[in-house]
Amino acid sequence: MNDSKLFFYLFVFLFFIACSSNNDDTVIEEVEEPDNPTDLVTSNASPEAQKVYAFLHENFGKKIISGTVANVNWNINEAEWVYTHTGKYPALNSFDYIHLYASPANWINYENTQVVEDWWKNNGLVAAMWHWNVPVSEGSNDYAFYSSSTSFDITKALQEGTYENRVIKADLDKIANNLLLLKQKNIPVIWRPLHEAAGGWFWWGAKGGDACKELWKLMFNTFKA
Repeated sequence: MNDSKLFFYLFVFLFFIACSSNNDDTVIEEVEEPDNPTDLVTSNASPEAQKVYAFLHENFGKKIISGTVANVNWNINEAEWVYTHTGKYPALNSFDYIHLYASPANWINYENTQVVEDWWKNNGLVAAMWHWNVPVSEGSNDYAFYSSSTSFDITKALQEGTYENRVIKADLDKIANNLLLLKQKNIPVIWRPLHEAAGGWFWWGAKGGDACKELWKLMFNTFKA
């Protein structure tokens, strides 16, 4: 018997041994079903937003909605790639306000919403996220969102009078105004704020859950106002 066959049979043997072993210490925990509220948290949601939410609610736990994320910022490049290779577009495309600090500029302008308008008019669901770039240090013209690349402290950002607080308030006003441009065109947005915070690799999650939740509340109240 050659070495390759010996390795194969040994692998199969160990596989079945592992599968048949009895582990009395195994504990199976019941998983609670996530909340699926029927009502939006805002009482003045647009009819379009209500329709999208009703669609999501109706299909919750029943279907998977296919989606793509823009290639860096403000495009449907990945959705076009899917169409090229499958003949179908995904149901959802997520746009990213990653370069909000630089907009409007000749290379990026989130005030030009045409690409989002076209996607929505073609029956695509619109999602948006925000890799929230902040100065790497006070007074710097360099920006970053990874916690390892910036000294920006979320706990200081939540304190009145700090430079960090001034930055986030200005940014929240700016992102709110950009999202408002879409609302004015009756385009509802599935908003994905402060993503992957639990990982700690982004500045908004680097100081734990409590600080991130406070920032989330500040964002919500800014948008609501």
